[in-house]
Amino acid sequence: MFCPLGTANTSSIYINCPSDTWSSSSQDELMDCFIRPVPICDKLAEKQYYPQFTYTFQGSPVNFDSTVETSRTGEVEVVDIIYPVNESASVQFWKNDTVDTIRVCPPQLSTNGGVLLTVIGRNFQDTGRLVCKFQLPKSTFSQISPAFFVSSTRVTCRAPPLVGNDTAATGSSFSQTVQVSVSNYGVHFSTTSASFKYISIKAATSLNMKQLMATCLKRVEVEEGFRDDDKAWFALTGLGEAKLSFDFRHLPDDLVYDEHYKIAIFVKNSSCEDQTCDSRGVVLPSGPNIETSPCRRPVELPRWFLSTAVDKNDLLNITLLALEDITFKLEIHIMYGLYASVAPFFVNSTAVKLKTPSRSNVTQGVTADTRPLSRSISYEGELIPRDYTFLVAYFGGNGDYTSPPLNLPPKYKAYERGRVLLSHNVSSDASEIPLVVDPYADVVTDTSYWLMPYGSASLTHEYVEKYRETFQEMYLDATGTQYLFRFDKMLLSYLPFQSNCMEYDSYMPLFDLLESDSCQLPAMTSETGSYGRTWWRREFPPLPNQDDIRHVGPFDVAQEPTADICMMDIQCHYEENLPTADVTPRWFEQSSGTVLYYLLREPATLADYLRGGKYYDEILDQLGFDYFIPVTVDNSAAALLEGDCSTLCFPRSVTLDIAYYQLDDHVKRIIMATLVYDHYDRDSTNTAYTFSVNLHPLNYFGLVIQFAFEKQVFVGLFFVLGSMMTVGALIFWIVVRITSILQSPPRFRFWAVFALISPPPCILHIQQILVDRQYRGSLH
Repeated sequence: MFCPLGTANTSSIYINCPSDTWSSSSQDELMDCFIRPVPICDKLAEKQYYPQFTYTFQGSPVNFDSTVETSRTGEVEVVDIIYPVNESASVQFWKNDTVDTIRVCPPQLSTNGGVLLTVIGRNFQDTGRLVCKFQLPKSTFSQISPAFFVSSTRVTCRAPPLVGNDTAATGSSFSQTVQVSVSNYGVHFSTTSASFKYISIKAATSLNMKQLMATCLKRVEVEEGFRDDDKAWFALTGLGEAKLSFDFRHLPDDLVYDEHYKIAIFVKNSSCEDQTCDSRGVVLPSGPNIETSPCRRPVELPRWFLSTAVDKNDLLNITLLALEDITFKLEIHIMYGLYASVAPFFVNSTAVKLKTPSRSNVTQGVTADTRPLSRSISYEGELIPRDYTFLVAYFGGNGDYTSPPLNLPPKYKAYERGRVLLSHNVSSDASEIPLVVDPYADVVTDTSYWLMPYGSASLTHEYVEKYRETFQEMYLDATGTQYLFRFDKMLLSYLPFQSNCMEYDSYMPLFDLLESDSCQLPAMTSETGSYGRTWWRREFPPLPNQDDIRHVGPFDVAQEPTADICMMDIQCHYEENLPTADVTPRWFEQSSGTVLYYLLREPATLADYLRGGKYYDEILDQLGFDYFIPVTVDNSAAALLEGDCSTLCFPRSVTLDIAYYQLDDHVKRIIMATLVYDHYDRDSTNTAYTFSVNLHPLNYFGLVIQFAFEKQVFVGLFFVLGSMMTVGALIFWIVVRITSILQSPPRFRFWAVFALISPPPCILHIQQILVDRQYRGSLH
């Protein structure tokens, strides 16, 4: 407590320090109350704590860190937890379908069985395939019985008789525990089980079953009532995005982010350390023994967002890019008891929107290809439409001639709190928000990035399994006993090199760029020009409705497709050290024809992405290198700048031009991709450039020129065109012959010309000899 001057009653509640704070003696103001850390051994399981925390108290920084063994402090307890999501402005919460069995009514019954049991639990579904499984403890034998749905928290099933024990009928002290688990579909049974006891027939006759059932069936709110987690988690499928919007414009000006309150985002699956003690009150050392799953610590937010230069009393946007199927939860944590009263300000302040790939392979309106959700999201493995997206293939060997990207993904332990990539989305119009770039030393990589990170392949494999790492390749040797490590390429769902862009931060998902609501048609050049006001394509939006999609096939001569067009400009900044040249040319200093990375020509699934380099190798073996579309540089505009422009020249306009083939009304196939540089200068103090996207379908003649159709189409086209030329020449010759005024017109010399252009007899004879020798050799 604090004691203002003149206070007569030291027991008044008005001089108590707020929750989780205290003050030293002789303090007389509320502002003298400071945060009180909680000793590690005094932590409670239902509370949330931060092992590392820093705040300013009366002008001086105060630090807490419970992870440092030499100067360990306590941990800071969260004063209040607020769920800030506005349900009406957000997607639906995740529905947990993990079956949980809690108890059985009645808890005792006769060995004769036949009694209708009521199993109380959670997440039961009326599927028509409900079953109960009865199993003796530590026994592999089980018996299945049909179950009947009552509610999401209750089902009934009939107990089987207990056979094989002769003393059960006559004895008075007989008791046998039986475990009951439930399955909604008869496949995946609950990992928890309830139990009841078989007792002897003699003992069962003395039970007042009616009273026992009445007592047992009373609703217990803790078991069947609402839980905070029922409306807290969101499900996000792999390679999808969650866009989180926070409206903090109404918060008090003296409320300081990261000191007085925090945004906390928790992700499952995750596994991380949580400092704890043993039964003797000794703090356990760091290691697997103190790891918890899911992780009890929130993911680390982007450095740009955390910067004190960014005003948090504003509209804030954060994006989560999921690298696997996840569930996540949003909370606001009040950290300083002096500000506990502001908790209601955060209610309904947050909106959550989800976005997944949908247009590279559209399944709308058709029987969709489905996949089961990860068991981390859906215990029952719910079937959902399969998403398809274009992927990027980047090779470690590219660093030999191009400096590596500054936005390569983190690996291994960096994902202990969840396999997500976070971005701070700042609108291009938000000029009041300062640009904050990551320190160059923190984002630059070298050849060590591609090396095995741990001492042995077996240890590396353990961490691969623990963190579900997918970028590298782990495979067994010929004996099947030793793991081998290989990491020379990776598949990415976002663009490399564009590492600091407005609205995307460091990660620009390819599907989001090509399916953005900001996509535009080409600007009008004139009233009736190629892209004028009367251009037929302006009858449709840039991303047409699926019913309006029209593809161009091999027989649609001279036709134009009705398909996605996306032209969009994004303001970006170079994170490279512009005044200093690198050992190898950087991506914006490369010459025309240089390949920076590859695009897989057809969309892939999440399962393909998770296979990483193995999927690349499989495609390469089956379909060849043509499946991978090189993204080549076009820096022809550099010639317009006077002097040498091989280094320290900076394009202010970078355009990713992607031409594709609308294969049918649903699937796209990338044909060519070019990164076009323009508007060069040498101003190393200016980091800004405009990144543009130009996605467009090829028309019939464009597809023919790029040989985009199947081989059989061009063989047929060759015969059609050849026949047309032959018929045309024949008609021309007939016309000339008929209209000729010569008395003896030249005769038609087809065979004479054919003899000149066909192989002479000697060549045919030599070929016959070679074929004959090869045939004879094959017989031996």
